Amino acid sequence: MNIFDTRTNAVLGEVAVGDDPRYTASGPGGRFLYLTNTGSHSVSVLTLAH
Repeated sequence: MNIFDTRTNAVLGEVAVGDDPRYTASGPGGRFLYLTNTGSHSVSVLTLAH
């Protein structure tokens, strides 16, 4: 998964997640991002910076 700066659209980095990532949802307070990986039947949990 690529990480972008939303002000400049520049790619800041990359985070490894499971196979075939599809859908995202944020947790309460927006601190975590949950990403479903349909190819590996798993969920990746990313901590978001504020």
